[in-house]
Amino acid sequence: MVFRPQVDSIAAGASNIRGGDNPPFTVEDFRAMYPLFWVKETVSVPAQPPKRGKKAEPQAAYTPRIPLEVIELYVELAHACVKQSRFRGAWKVCMGYFVAHFVTLYLQTVIDPEFATPQAVAAAGQTKGLMASKSVDGVSASYDFSYVMQDLDGWAAWKLTTYGTQFATFAKAYGMGGMRVT
Repeated sequence: MVFRPQVDSIAAGASNIRGGDNPPFTVEDFRAMYPLFWVKETVSVPAQPPKRGKKAEPQAAYTPRIPLEVIELYVELAHACVKQSRFRGAWKVCMGYFVAHFVTLYLQTVIDPEFATPQAVAAAGQTKGLMASKSVDGVSASYDFSYVMQDLDGWAAWKLTTYGTQFATFAKAYGMGGMRVT
């Protein structure tokens, strides 16, 4: 007689769906992996008073290049999408790729508020293609969107950043169904 828990276990394995909770991964973990998304500033006042006989050393402060709340949202989204039960030992690097991809896309849409005309805001939100050619004196540029639009049903937007293509590489490898080597 087959019991319901055994059937559920078999169905879960066959579906290739992974669940469960992730270990902690925070904005600070992301900053440690990708410091380029932060501006490092030297603060003259140390966080703690120096020990007797020691000189006070300046401390570093890090300011994110985009609003911290946005990075926190991307970290939360990564926890929902990138499961440690699937990526196992590559989980942390995949979390970093996932967040870095979305932060990079966000940075592509940032414009100076002083120049935020409706046209500039719309242009910032447009899909970016790969630059195919450019001219200097005639100020001409052309973009190739075919690369971005290929395989739209597959990995489309993940191809827009290097972080996205790296994440997609891992996701394809770890997302494949079971294999048997004989």
